[in-house]
Amino acid sequence: MVEIFKKIAKYGWMVDLIKSLDGDTRGKVIDGYKKRKEWYTKEGVDSQLKEMLKCANCPNMCRFDCPTLQLTKKETFSPANKAKIGYFMGMGYVPMDNPSAINAIYMCCNCNACRIWCPMDISTGDMLVTARWEMEKRDLLPEKVKIKRSFLEGNGTIYEENVFKKHAAEIDVNDAKPDVFYYMGCNSLKSRLQSVKDHIAILKAAGLNVETKMMDRVCCGSPIKNLGAKKTAIELGKKNAALLNDSKAKYIISDCPGCSTMLSKGIEEIDDKTKIKKEIMHSSDFFLKLINEGKIKLTNPVNETISFHDPCILSRPDDHISTASRDIMEKIPGLKINKLMLEKKETRCCGYGGGFGINNTELAKELGKERYEQLSKNNPDHIVSACPTCEQSFLTVNPDSTINISDLIKRSMGI
Repeated sequence: MVEIFKKIAKYGWMVDLIKSLDGDTRGKVIDGYKKRKEWYTKEGVDSQLKEMLKCANCPNMCRFDCPTLQLTKKETFSPANKAKIGYFMGMGYVPMDNPSAINAIYMCCNCNACRIWCPMDISTGDMLVTARWEMEKRDLLPEKVKIKRSFLEGNGTIYEENVFKKHAAEIDVNDAKPDVFYYMGCNSLKSRLQSVKDHIAILKAAGLNVETKMMDRVCCGSPIKNLGAKKTAIELGKKNAALLNDSKAKYIISDCPGCSTMLSKGIEEIDDKTKIKKEIMHSSDFFLKLINEGKIKLTNPVNETISFHDPCILSRPDDHISTASRDIMEKIPGLKINKLMLEKKETRCCGYGGGFGINNTELAKELGKERYEQLSKNNPDHIVSACPTCEQSFLTVNPDSTINISDLIKRSMGI
């Protein structure tokens, strides 16, 4: 009831306006309002057409913070114009197989910078993902996306080789009565193997039993969901739910923000029949919990100056902002953290968010280089992050530049 009165108060000015119209015009306005959905939506289309239309009609207030627009300097790739193209495709005003339109729909890092500045709390990236789902229905996904989909359907990872089975001999841990299921990401295994080993070492030193089930693991499905292959993401979600719900571990932790987000809510959003019934946390949140409980003791000094890159998914998600990584680093003796112009919720994308690097490899590298230069301005000993994809981006620029926060924790623990 309270919400109804709030709406009446919000739109009261419209009532006064309609009253002031002549009878014929008033009738047309009321009739148009009743039939509004017939005009701005289309039956059978799952794209977020209503939200796209809102975004398309906005004065583009978020455009200054859109990484792909700033990099390309092409107004077509501003958030509002991408939303407009997605809307026109969904309504049938622009053919869905138009190459230029498809290119625009994929010119987004899904970093949610737009949402930070949006008065309507709209994520252009989320809307564009639903437009890609419509393309999947018509077999219009780009060839590079189809290749990644074939890998996932073949071996359960986004790579041609099964990275889980490849590294199982090194890191497969399946303790009796596990406390934690450690769900490392595909990118962690591909390019950040030492970080995976560090995570396991920290958990063991904290006295916890660990489970990884490497021979049964598959990708979380987040990258391919964002790229448009919703059906494949749903199948991966079912496999993950079956595996994790069967685990005796109380907690599921992941070193990858994309994985932890997908497991905690992303799977259920695309398939409401599939739910993981365990507490899911990013590893930085879990490590902070262990620190506060006294199970992890940060006593050894780490005498370095670092620049911390806030991963977009942790810094501006739908529900809450995670400050765990920064809270942990403040507890490490001797560690100094550079103050950056673009940090926390005003961070900048590493270039590889939302699978952007798969379709736009060179542009992703340019964005990664730009962000690396921002992080390097104060000459840190290391760039630190809590996302394997972000780290992979910066290591492409400088192979000795970037470490995971687990490296700092391990050293401060003296293990």
